[in-house]
Amino acid sequence: MKPGTPLPADEHGTGGSVADEREYAPGPTVATDRATRTGVSTGTMTGADERPGSQPSGGGRLSRRAYLLAGGAAAVGTTAVAASDLVSSPAPNREPHPESDAPPTFLWMHAHFWLEPRIRQNLFAFADRHDMAVVLSQPGPTRRPDAAVDEFIEGPLTEASERGLSTWLATGVLNSMTAPEFVSDAEKRERHLQGLRTLTEAYDERFPDGRVVLWQEAPISGYWSSDGQVWDAESVENLQRHGPAIFEDQRRIVKEVSDGIDVGIFPHFTYVVDSKNPEVFEQLLDDLRARDAVPDFTCVDFYRGNYEPHVGPTGANDAVRSLIGNARTHTDDREVFYMGQAHTNKTGYTPSKQSLRMDVHAAVDAGADSIGYYARFAYSPSDPGRCFDPFIPKTDTSDQFRERPEATTYSLGRDRFIYAYSLLFGREEGYERSGTFDLWLEGSGLDFHEHRLWLETAAGEREFVGDVNGYLDTDHLYDPPRDDHVSVLHALDRDRHLADDGEGAGTLSLRIETPNDATDATLRSVSAVPFDPDSYVSEPEAMGLLDDADPAAFALGHRRVDERLVPGESLTLRLDLAPPEETGSIDAVRYPDERETLRSLEAFEADGGFDPESAFDLWVAGDGLAATADPGGDRVVLLHDGSAIDAVEHSAASSASNGAAAFYGIDRGSLFNGERGRDPAFSVRLESDAGEAGSVDRAYAMPYFGRGNLLTPARIASLVEADPAGARNFALGPLDVP
Repeated sequence: MKPGTPLPADEHGTGGSVADEREYAPGPTVATDRATRTGVSTGTMTGADERPGSQPSGGGRLSRRAYLLAGGAAAVGTTAVAASDLVSSPAPNREPHPESDAPPTFLWMHAHFWLEPRIRQNLFAFADRHDMAVVLSQPGPTRRPDAAVDEFIEGPLTEASERGLSTWLATGVLNSMTAPEFVSDAEKRERHLQGLRTLTEAYDERFPDGRVVLWQEAPISGYWSSDGQVWDAESVENLQRHGPAIFEDQRRIVKEVSDGIDVGIFPHFTYVVDSKNPEVFEQLLDDLRARDAVPDFTCVDFYRGNYEPHVGPTGANDAVRSLIGNARTHTDDREVFYMGQAHTNKTGYTPSKQSLRMDVHAAVDAGADSIGYYARFAYSPSDPGRCFDPFIPKTDTSDQFRERPEATTYSLGRDRFIYAYSLLFGREEGYERSGTFDLWLEGSGLDFHEHRLWLETAAGEREFVGDVNGYLDTDHLYDPPRDDHVSVLHALDRDRHLADDGEGAGTLSLRIETPNDATDATLRSVSAVPFDPDSYVSEPEAMGLLDDADPAAFALGHRRVDERLVPGESLTLRLDLAPPEETGSIDAVRYPDERETLRSLEAFEADGGFDPESAFDLWVAGDGLAATADPGGDRVVLLHDGSAIDAVEHSAASSASNGAAAFYGIDRGSLFNGERGRDPAFSVRLESDAGEAGSVDRAYAMPYFGRGNLLTPARIASLVEADPAGARNFALGPLDVP
């Protein structure tokens, strides 16, 4: 969407989250005397063909780990491919705010989610069992069509309070007047502030020491322009001119209700991150500081899909660090809450597992105090040209989901949404993965949100943990479509839900209730599987494992059921679980030919200070490569300025098939005695003592994927063959053969 284009209202006509409604590149700019930043001007994002190379950092430029650049030539017999720079700029490695009492994760819920009871109850249960905060987003404090805003939200607030959830309120978006009108029209201003006061009072009754987030991606969301909700140069100017007074007044109202409520600000990342216009946020905070109205915290979001296709993964990672670092710096070291992208945005970008992993690593490394994700509620199919190896891609290009209110990230991309959060579960102090398990419920006819699952606690109480259901219209996940599916609840707590026998084993008691208006379904089996985010199994993959493997090889417990889930009735079951140490590895079942690779990578990552950005993976695709992973076989050699290293000897693990070879975990700092100059002109050569080497068609220096996201040579060959342009863009540096 171009700047100046009116933005569509959300389902309540309030203009909800609009971050999906625009490409990053054309965003409006403001006058600035700051130097043009690395690879990205203040006006436009560089395209994929203009990725920044080894430009020096400093002086206001975006701090980034330099790219490996493409180039080189090939010769018959020895495949030479020029590479480039492996220089790394220092990572921030900042700790979260020492006095932060925020949960390490939060769940952002648009009104679309908290208004629908079944979705709200499932998400509340999810947040509850993982100690997350929930953010109830009601952008405008006024203008509801059929009820006052405070009355609309009182039920969900009460439900959250009764569950004991840490709950934040997001509001304060200008949806009933423009920014200039807020300043000049006293009647409109007071109506807005009175609505904010009333909404805050309803919140304060239940959460007197909570948090209120003001604005949402300002000035993108809200009427910052005199033309209404448009994103143009005037909206940015009005944010600078009127934003301080608006925030000061809104903050005052919230603090008058309760001084115990922390009040935060939510600017659009374009005006915080180094690579665009960070001076906007800096000036805004200078003006708020002069008014003694510095926010208590900052909420920022980052749509990786508006960066990664243009500048690659390293540029996106550095933007995350810049975003969090600038927010912290300009608010005088106050808390920063970061929201990443786990959904498919309107441009068609669907994140890969690797993108989600890198995003979390960068945010944690930058010292984010709490991390969460948006869940989108407007359907957009995945665009293969915008994303590489998307996790749970949205392949349906018809209109069947576009007008369905239940079509959300949670219902259509649930595994991607939950996987993103699963990467964060281990951040809590004392967290033990061995103390958690996944519950797999295999069934047929499992429609969306129809069968309610209750688990008995160790104290003998029953607790609702979620619905046993398929994805929304589950058959779109499978080719060909199928009626059966596995519903998975991840990372359940053993101590909370198992009756322990004192020797590490235990019994799980579960009850499935089927309401009268549900459709008939059948529960085929129940399994408990050890939870590990590095061995995350999606629901479609779980279905495949139950089709092809014996659950005894990886499950803590398994029971065949084959019972109908009858409308109006309930089904009670017990499942015995073995101690975790007596259970086989699910990765050994998923990757039977890569067990040694997995063991080697686990050992490589065992150091508590291991930094995945200190290493990279080398992918080589071609023909006759099966022997390249064996010491003494054909050799893949990296060359630089007369020096050579054997890829096998310098990688943590290697594996090969005829069509591809992978060398995992090559230490950037160990290459050529640490000589990593600005343009070292690497090349890749295939050598053979047998006199006839295979051939290399393509080679890529990729981010380090690691044990938690193992890509086998067969998978690599398939990806590179299907999407060479995507692989090239995702690489730290493509080492292509002309």
